[in-house]
Amino acid sequence: MGDNTFLIVAMFVIIAFFFFWTWRNNRKRQAAEAEKAAKLQPGVEVMTNFGLFGTVKSVDAENNKVVLEVSPGNLATVHRQTIARIEEPKPEEPTAAAADSATSTSAVDDANAAAQKQAADAGGAPEFGERITPTTKNDE
Repeated sequence: MGDNTFLIVAMFVIIAFFFFWTWRNNRKRQAAEAEKAAKLQPGVEVMTNFGLFGTVKSVDAENNKVVLEVSPGNLATVHRQTIARIEEPKPEEPTAAAADSATSTSAVDDANAAAQKQAADAGGAPEFGERITPTTKNDE
């Protein structure tokens, strides 16, 4: 009799665990859908399940339709659930970083100018990819 009681209790515990696990996963999925629906606004960059990238032009929540602009002037209507990823806008660079990048750009330009001057001073040195024909004693 004790073995049957243990098996029945274990079975109820396992069933309760599966119900709890299913309920928890369902809640997580609903929370993720609600977050995605809140972010899905016109002007947002998105990617669909089938790899189509575009900018949201309008959202029709009643009919579950989203109009995407995939290229200038080309619109595509997709089901709202096919939106797989919403691209987050990239944060703006701080002004100090912009000043550093401008300085590094000018340093790169200076280095390129110096390399071009050095190549011009070299005179007879071959250019990259230029074929050099060897001279032989017969040519002289």
